[in-house]
Parts: sequence; structure tokens; C-alpha cells
Amino acid sequence: MICNGKLEMETEMQIEMELKMKDEALSAKRVEQERQEQEAARNKNRLDAWFARVMHDVLQEEQDTWERQWNEFCKLAKVKGQIQHRDIPWVPVGSSVAGVLHTDSAIERKRKIHSAMRRWHPDKFFAQFGHMLCPRDHAKIVIDVDNMAKRLNSEVSN
Repeated sequence: MICNGKLEMETEMQIEMELKMKDEALSAKRVEQERQEQEAARNKNRLDAWFARVMHDVLQEEQDTWERQWNEFCKLAKVKGQIQHRDIPWVPVGSSVAGVLHTDSAIERKRKIHSAMRRWHPDKFFAQFGHMLCPRDHAKIVIDVDNMAKRLNSEVSN
């Protein structure tokens, strides 16, 4: 009987040791899994930040290019005397008419919107360039200036 009791105790101890080892292995596995999840989250955050910087730079470059084109257009309009539809640097569909970036301060955002409104408001545009418009392109320019103003108003209201 003592032998059986000792054997049962040893078996119980073995079972407890095996359970303890399994718990430790499972715990180590959980710790490793959590570490991997945290590393994946850090990598995702780094990638998101990198992508945001790249997109900001691309959008800023696009805005700078368009701004140069607008300035060249204004100079050309004074020299050329007659403006055709193709001379006007239309803001591409999908781009911000105002050129506002998500990183712009409230003051910069307001300045860009105000500048775009001065450019694309039909009354302002035609007061500045109306007398120079090519007669055969006049109707198309009127429609597209109106569309630019509508896009800008849509941006401002969102």
C-alpha cells in the first residue's frame, strides 16, 4: 500500500511537472506572440508615417508645379494677348483646387483657399482675363472656370 501511495505521489508530481512545463511553454509562446504583434504594429506605424511623408512631398511638389504653371500663364497672358483654353493651367481632377494639405496650419489653409477663390471665382477670373479670351474657346473656358469654382466650393464645405 505504501508502494502504491508513493507511486501515485510520484505520478502526480510528474503530471504536475509536465503541466507546469506546458504552462511555461505556452506562456513563452504567448510572450513571443505579443512581442511579434507589437513589432508588427511598430513596423506598420513606421510605414504609415513614411507613406504620409511621401504623399505630402508628392502633393507639395504637385502644388508647387501647378503654382509655377499659373505664374507662367499670367505672364504669358499679358504678353500673348489672347488666351486659349489650352493655355490655362487647369487643376487636374482629383487634385485639390485650393492646394490645401492635411499638414497645413489653419492660417495657411485660409490663405490657400482665399488665393484659389481669387483665381477661380468666375467674376474675378473674367475681370482679369475675360477681355483676352479667344472667341472660339470662350464658352469652354466659361464652363471650366465654373467647374473649378464648384470644385473649390465643394472642398471648402468639406
